[in-house]
Amino acid sequence: MARSTAARLAAYQRRYRQLAEQVAEIGFISSGSVTLRYTRCGTPGCRCHADPPQRHGPYYQWTTKPNGKTQTRRLTDTEATLYEEWIANDRRLRAVIKQMRELAAKAAELKIKQAASAPPQVQSQAEDAGRPARARSALLQPCSPVTSRPNHVGGVNAFAASIEPNSTSTMHKPARSPSNRSTSATVSASGSSTR
Repeated sequence: MARSTAARLAAYQRRYRQLAEQVAEIGFISSGSVTLRYTRCGTPGCRCHADPPQRHGPYYQWTTKPNGKTQTRRLTDTEATLYEEWIANDRRLRAVIKQMRELAAKAAELKIKQAASAPPQVQSQAEDAGRPARARSALLQPCSPVTSRPNHVGGVNAFAASIEPNSTSTMHKPARSPSNRSTSATVSASGSSTR
């Protein structure tokens, strides 16, 4: 059973890589469609209004719909050829990605079944392997004692008091000793130094 599951997973992975290689070979893509159009102009006596009408064209037109808003653009023969190629590439890309999703869903189902049937120790190792390194190291840290947690009601002073009972008296800035006082000297115009 385990061997057949592993073989199926390996086959899915091989096929998935082949499809990924196909994606890399696909060229530029574009959405939309290219159509050939014949049009009428606004000139009343033009042949396009005759009976039977002889419409102007053919003209290539590219139509796309970004954000639900239809946009059209008239194309030259060269542009039409390029857009037809890009649109075909887009269809091919969508087909390949659809196959990749189907394969990934099958592989995911096998992996989930495999993880569920594994012994508890193997399951916990697999779960740890899926966690980021920071999360794994946090799980291994010992709990800190309650006294080191800050008391949010009393603020910083209560936190300091929970560590050292007399520390609240030393929370202010200590006064400078005379030896630490900075001295400033000014030089007079004559060059002598005064304090």
